[in-house]
Amino acid sequence: MHRFLLSALLLSSAVQTACVQLAEIDVTASPRYRSMLGREFTLKEDLKVKGVKRDLRSKQPDYAMLVGTPGIGGPEFFELGIKPAGSRFTIVGVISHKSRLFPATAYVVRFADGITVAPGITDIRISDENGFKFHDKPPSPEEAPSLSARYFEAVVTQ
Repeated sequence: MHRFLLSALLLSSAVQTACVQLAEIDVTASPRYRSMLGREFTLKEDLKVKGVKRDLRSKQPDYAMLVGTPGIGGPEFFELGIKPAGSRFTIVGVISHKSRLFPATAYVVRFADGITVAPGITDIRISDENGFKFHDKPPSPEEAPSLSARYFEAVVTQ
């Protein structure tokens, strides 16, 4: 029993820190996420931008993600800077990690400042992976999760 629990804990840790790659599917066109696409938000606090590489030998990140403080670390992460409170972004896509044990959804966002965070990377992912609670649970399984009011504020357009 202890061996099973230890194995489950190690697997969970590996998945959460991107050591185990999950199948990524672009679900942007799914009707479930239609209500979130194009919505604008601002950051309520400074958030770190981390690059993530799938191959530990790589010198460049494959994608970037927002993380809270104190952040996360490991050989698969690059420090790419900080997006300050008040930074404005638009949701432009949705990526799903398909896993029976650890399903996850990431909103792909583009910041209004247009700054490239790494060569070839202008979009940043926002997900609940790695222990940061960026999404609120949707009212029903058919609805898209909203972004947490703790970290993000919706921009109201007139």
